[in-house]
Amino acid sequence: MSERKGKIFDAKSLCFSSAVVILFAILAVLVIYSGGGKLAGNNSTLKRESNIYRNLANKLESVGVTKEAVKQYENYFNTATVDKKTRSNLAYTVGKLYMEEGNYEKALSWLYRVDMIDPDTSLKSEVGSKIVHCLETLGRFHAAEYALEARSSIQENREEETKGGKVVAEIGSREITLGEVDEALDELPPWMKEQFKGKEKKVEFMKKYVADELFYRKAKKLEYDKDGELRKKTAHFIKQLMVNKILEEEMKDKLNVEEDDLRNYFKANRDRYKKGAQARIQLIKAGMEEIAENILRELKKGKDFAELAREISLDKESARMGGKWNDWVTEGKDDLGIGNMDEVSKAIFSTSPGGISPIVKAGDYYYVFKVNEKEPEHMRNYEEVKELVRNDYMNQKMKIAYQKLLDQVLTSSEVKLYPQVITEEETSSK
Repeated sequence: MSERKGKIFDAKSLCFSSAVVILFAILAVLVIYSGGGKLAGNNSTLKRESNIYRNLANKLESVGVTKEAVKQYENYFNTATVDKKTRSNLAYTVGKLYMEEGNYEKALSWLYRVDMIDPDTSLKSEVGSKIVHCLETLGRFHAAEYALEARSSIQENREEETKGGKVVAEIGSREITLGEVDEALDELPPWMKEQFKGKEKKVEFMKKYVADELFYRKAKKLEYDKDGELRKKTAHFIKQLMVNKILEEEMKDKLNVEEDDLRNYFKANRDRYKKGAQARIQLIKAGMEEIAENILRELKKGKDFAELAREISLDKESARMGGKWNDWVTEGKDDLGIGNMDEVSKAIFSTSPGGISPIVKAGDYYYVFKVNEKEPEHMRNYEEVKELVRNDYMNQKMKIAYQKLLDQVLTSSEVKLYPQVITEEETSSK
């Protein structure tokens, strides 16, 4: 009997336990289903809200409402689920906008986050320069210097990795490579680069490059980089470089030149490309009018011009060559560099080839010229002056494009001009 009761009890217990387990399983499914739906709904809602913040921030920034744009970007930063690169870029955007607002402390707090969020960010250089700017503006000069040195050290390491090449000089532990010298040469304007052609000239440039590095280090030791006037000039120089860059980008598509444009410009300005009358001459330079008159008398008696120039001319360079001037002299131009252009031209070009000019005073000296050869004024054809025409035409287009750009930017920006302040000031000072 007792065995039977035990079996019945065990069966009832098992049945009851199973029922409880099934009931809990059903409840769990219901809870998970209802909760999961809510969670999915919440995620969807959050995503929509964060997108609203982002879109609103973009619109506010585009119309220049920076302060409100920053708030919406911060809301987006706090609600959006995005990868570290996007999050890092967003921190940079917020920091940059705070800088525009003049809130440099807030800007720093966001800029410092950029490479904390993404150590491999491609914005390291931009972030570093902005951090230095913020610190300097806040008067944290030592902190700015440390930040700048850290950036320079990173940059130098990167440059050395990419340059490689043979070492041409060492300053302590600092190696200067051939690639670095070549890069510095490439940055020179063409006319200056020409001065360092050839191996020997390149060695001279390398020495100058090393010397400049040493002078720079000495200047840093003397803390010239903290000099207020120098900082001001540096800021002005950087500003001008940036302005030139934006002008270059804005105007490059407006400066396309077609061959027909050049030919039409040449036809409309033919007189500008005339080649003036030219002469090849010899000269004798004297310090007193009486001496010049004696020279002229001797020449009229048949004295050889070259021999007399070697003996008495004060222009030593031409005197060595018997008074010969190496280049053509053009009418109406001061090719000789002695001044009194009108009288000098008149004396030379009124004298026939083989003849001796009258005495001409230019500056503190007196000159006598012998005219050896003359070429009359003539019109040059298009092919002769094509490059000159191109330069003139491009300059004209640039002036027009720049003026249009200037008018456009001054009209579209929130600018008020008060030219009367300058005109009134000038009038009152007279």
